[in-house]
Parts: sequence; structure tokens; C-alpha cells
Amino acid sequence: MSEDDKLKSIGEFADDITADVAYDLVEESFADQETRAACLLFLTGPMMGHYISLGEHAREVGRSDESDIIINDKGVSRRHACFYLRPNRMGDPDGFVEDLGSSNGVYVNGERIQGAHQLHQGDKITLGTETILRFTYQDEVDQAFQKRLLDAAINDGLTGMRNRAYFDQKIKAEFEYAARYGATLSVIIFDIDYFKQINDAHGHVVGDAVLARLGACMLEAVREEDFLARYGGEEFAMICRELTAEQGFKAAERLRKLVESESFRHGEVELELTVSAGVASYPEIPAQTHVELISAADEALYRAKSIGRNRTLLAAGHAREPVEAQEMGE
Repeated sequence: MSEDDKLKSIGEFADDITADVAYDLVEESFADQETRAACLLFLTGPMMGHYISLGEHAREVGRSDESDIIINDKGVSRRHACFYLRPNRMGDPDGFVEDLGSSNGVYVNGERIQGAHQLHQGDKITLGTETILRFTYQDEVDQAFQKRLLDAAINDGLTGMRNRAYFDQKIKAEFEYAARYGATLSVIIFDIDYFKQINDAHGHVVGDAVLARLGACMLEAVREEDFLARYGGEEFAMICRELTAEQGFKAAERLRKLVESESFRHGEVELELTVSAGVASYPEIPAQTHVELISAADEALYRAKSIGRNRTLLAAGHAREPVEAQEMGE
């Protein structure tokens, strides 16, 4: 696929996120531009769902730790672009984007720009291979409206976690960053043991209540820098930066033991749950892609469930199982 085709495909995905809303009609009903603040809305990529406000001070975007807005997208240069406002002859702020000599360029509505380029309401800006932003003027009502749209697009409504689509983008970006800079990255996949029996015995209302409570329980227990998502029906996935295999194992075990100690109640039904977990850590697992790393964690989860459930196992290929796993009979 050519680079232009890739950009077109990404742009179509960004359109799909907000396809159900007639933006031109909605925007006409909003307040005048001068009553609203200029901002950038990330539609795709590692920062999907984030808002960035703009002002006269330039906001530099890139992979560098010194950038104002850091984007871990392999197609984004260390100093890729900058965004800023400048007053026009009427004294109103106009938005601009400027290419800082990036390798893969800056595209506005599909057209590559050179140097500084004035932005208009609704313009889509593509940086690198995966990141698309929308330039817009918004007041608090607009922002609340957009937030609801994006929450629906990236969050799982039942558990409060991020959803599978967001996870897929996040793990790809995190793996590429780890591979580029030699960083450590662990992936953990959890699965509720015997969840089908819960649904069969008590119905899907109780099953949904269990998922919601479990999601809240796990979200409260993870580190701020960890990323937790609903991966499938009763599966959850966690991305842990800078955790070795042994550290990832301990993080998974902490959550497994937390779930085991909790009591899950819905109405007259009280349940005790357990989960199984599989852990894979890069570069200890020499995965070439994020898909291979996920597959390694998934294989470890399958082994954990096949030999008795309610346990955590490391992916095959790690040097050795931690002591805790050995004590469980591994």
C-alpha cells in the first residue's frame, strides 16, 4: 500500500469516529468564533481522545522528551511540527501549523504543507503514519459534546476501562517506542475463571454487574502509568511500561489476589471470583511486533487456565518462572 493510500485509510478511520454527527450543522449552531477557544482534538494515534488548548505561545509536537506534546508514533519526528495562534487584522486569533522539517511531513486535509499553514475550523492534520488531529474552536458546551462522542468511541461503557479498539492502537505505539529505544514493556492478559457458568446460572444481568464491579476494582488498584482495557468478553489486558517479566508477574499476581479476596454481590446473589493471567515482557520475549508479544501473553494465559486456573504464568521463553509460580506447582 502506498503512503498516500495509508494516509487516506487513516483519514477514513478518523471520519468513522464521528460519522454519526453532522458537524457542519452542529457547528453552525455554536457561538461565534471569538467566544470560543482554539484547540486540537486527537482523533487517532497514541493520544487519541486528548484535547490540547492553543495560545500565542507555540506548542511543539514530536517524539522528543523536550516537546510540549510528546507523541510516541514511529512516523513522528523528534521535532515534527508546532501549532500556535496569531491575531489577524480584526484582532481575532487565527490558528497555524508549521512543519519543522519532519521526515514524513505534515498534511492538512490530505495535502502536504511546506512551512507555516493557516488552519480553519474543522481542518484535519495528519502527523506521521497514525496521528490525526482536528483543529477546532470550542467553548465548554462544544468540549462536553465532543468528550461524550470520544468517550463512546474509546471507552467500554460497562467496565469504565478503555475498549479493544483503543488498546490495539495503544499497544502498537507502546511496542514501537520500546523497540526503538530499548525500553522494557510488559503485557498482561486476564480472564475470569468459569464466567460462562455465572451467566448460565444467574443470567447476563448478574454477569454484567460482575464485569462492572471487577472493572472498577482493577482500575482502582493499578498504577497511574499502567493502561488497562477490556480485551474481550471476560478478558482484560494491561500494558505496563518499564516492567520486567518478574515485575509484570508480581503486578499480575497482586491483581489476581485482589480479585480472589473480593466478594461480588448483586441483589441476593453473592459470588466469589478468580482470574487467570498470562504475562509477556519485551525484550525478554524477542517479539518482532506487538502482535507477537500479545500472542505470547495469551499463550501463557491459556496454559494457566489449562492447568487449574486462578494463577499467573509467564510466557514460554522467559528465563524462569518466579518463585510464586513454582510454589503453585509449576
